[in-house]
Amino acid sequence: MGNHEGSTVTTALAFLAGAAIGVGIGMLFAPASGTETRRKIKDMANKAQETAQDLGNRFSAAAHDIVDGGETTTRARH
Repeated sequence: MGNHEGSTVTTALAFLAGAAIGVGIGMLFAPASGTETRRKIKDMANKAQETAQDLGNRFSAAAHDIVDGGETTTRARH
């Protein structure tokens, strides 16, 4: 993975973390019942988990592609 791709993943994760924190704080101060607020926080946490898993899967696939490409290049040189 090139430096640019790693930077993009880092930026995306930082953005998502900041957005999740902002939404969470906003919900804590929004006028809603405790039950409704807890449901919203649970939904937000589930979406964040899904997004993190998706990013992890993409990162893993990209890393495997890079390793596979390196192995192919190494075999071609020998």
